[in-house]
Amino acid sequence: MRSKLDHPGLAKLVAAHARPPNYMLFFQFYESRNLAEKLHVQEWSPSIDQVLTIAFDIAKALQYLHNHGIVHRDVKPANILLDKDLRPHLADFGLAMYKKDLKHVSVENWKSSGKPTGGFHKRNMVGTLIYMAPEILRKDIHTEKSDVYSFGISIK
Repeated sequence: MRSKLDHPGLAKLVAAHARPPNYMLFFQFYESRNLAEKLHVQEWSPSIDQVLTIAFDIAKALQYLHNHGIVHRDVKPANILLDKDLRPHLADFGLAMYKKDLKHVSVENWKSSGKPTGGFHKRNMVGTLIYMAPEILRKDIHTEKSDVYSFGISIK
């Protein structure tokens, strides 16, 4: 899926290696790491222009994914990589799926990974808890709206 996508707001895929059950994706290196680390570890205070640029660029990247029928399902600051010019690039497509392939979640499918910032990684109940849309917590299907909610929480 990821190899077919080309947008400046998405992390650039450099190479891929697949030998089931192992899959490795190699992305361009981003000097400024991710938005979560930049804000919380480096205690970065972005200007209003920087906030607006990041928000606009990630919104455009999400729009691109959604226009291609893809739901990311794990939008969060740790999955927004920043380049040397502090331009954002949405990354981590490990939970992304084509909307047509998503199914409703049953209680049996809802399982925590046990990681504090990880989340749920079994079938459709996936993502990171603090960024999950309310409908996902009610065990409804992921949609573009779920990504938009997670995006809103991420830039709050």
